[in-house]
Amino acid sequence: MTTFVCIRSGNHVTFTREGDVAAMRKEPGYRELVEERQPAALPDSNQSKRRGRPRNKPTAQEQSNEIPHFLQ
Repeated sequence: MTTFVCIRSGNHVTFTREGDVAAMRKEPGYRELVEERQPAALPDSNQSKRRGRPRNKPTAQEQSNEIPHFLQ
């Protein structure tokens, strides 16, 4: 993905196909915008939060493993 800047208006245009990029490099009214990307910092494992839905807490009946009175 390559981004070009119009010299006259300052608009940014991004192209992904190599043929389009090669044609835009030949255009005198546009200049290629070169961005230096820095690697993203990894989060600390101690500070990362658990994602997703929290676990359901078992009810007192499930903890005791008793058969409900209506099934007896």
